[in-house]
Amino acid sequence: MLERNVEKRVTAAQILIEIENLNCNFVNDFVNDFVNDFVKDDKIDELDFNIIELPNKSSFKFINKIIYEENNGFKDLFDILIDNNLIYIIDSEKRILIFNINGNFEKQIELQFQPSCITLDKKSDTLLIGDYNNVIIYRYSKELKLLQKIGTEYSSLYKFTKSLRVYSNLYTYFAISKIEVDETNGDLYVCNLNDKKIQIFAKDGTLQNEILGFKRPYDLYLTKNNKLIVTDSWDNCIKIFKKEELKSIVNCKPIAIHGKYGNFEKEFHYPSGFTFDIVKKQFIICEEENHRIQILDEEFNFIEMFGKKGNDWNEFIHPRKIAIDYKTGNIFLIDAGNQCIKIYKRNL
Repeated sequence: MLERNVEKRVTAAQILIEIENLNCNFVNDFVNDFVNDFVKDDKIDELDFNIIELPNKSSFKFINKIIYEENNGFKDLFDILIDNNLIYIIDSEKRILIFNINGNFEKQIELQFQPSCITLDKKSDTLLIGDYNNVIIYRYSKELKLLQKIGTEYSSLYKFTKSLRVYSNLYTYFAISKIEVDETNGDLYVCNLNDKKIQIFAKDGTLQNEILGFKRPYDLYLTKNNKLIVTDSWDNCIKIFKKEELKSIVNCKPIAIHGKYGNFEKEFHYPSGFTFDIVKKQFIICEEENHRIQILDEEFNFIEMFGKKGNDWNEFIHPRKIAIDYKTGNIFLIDAGNQCIKIYKRNL
């Protein structure tokens, strides 16, 4: 970085190079402080402020956003699924909202429970929907006919004690945040936020194991090479497990941990939903409290990050979940605080 005792021959171009190398969210503040400090001390002559701008290096290009205006709009968006040119959206109402791939509203399906997440079981072509208030998974046909109910309800006492913690702002009441299907055998891997564990159910609904040791497991993904990837939000990191160990070891230890608390590269503040781009072989990770998206390659090396707190096209308030439409290459991102779905396309 340039020294404070720099001579007058320092140019704006040199400063710009330093700024580009930083590539961090605090760059704009850094620019103002850096430039003003040097100008005040007469270290730079005739500096053109207009050229001190951070180039937009992000591969994400904004296309559009989905805003639902009927029935008072979206309410605290939870999850999104894309399948067969349809967009399924879960919010904090007892319903599933369905849009076409262009973002036009199609219909609303009323439910008898509060859903928290939605997943497609590709082999059976059925929808798996998590219960917000209980450790229950509902399996539906595409016509929304109930086919199966897996899991158990919390006791009334358990719900009461949890609700007290919610009202005192010590806890967010949220049972299931993600369901992942093992395509080899139909097993279901479930993130249980309230109880801070991963649960594994057989296809018939039998509970096979519970993996403890998390602070708040939010999202997960099964890789083709038999690894389980989990975002542990309160631990501000990504944890990797061997799949073959998960059914037999309750306190299964991760084979690797990536990230720590912070706002630089490969640092996180409440990493939540993520997806693996099977074309680019990259992880796209939401950070709710850093209000940004971070991209890592399949070896968890840093690629890029973009976003800051706000309501512009490249700004977010608590980005939560991501889905990719591989037919168009479009990326659909839940911007929970701005109550919308933002649509992006990535450069090759």
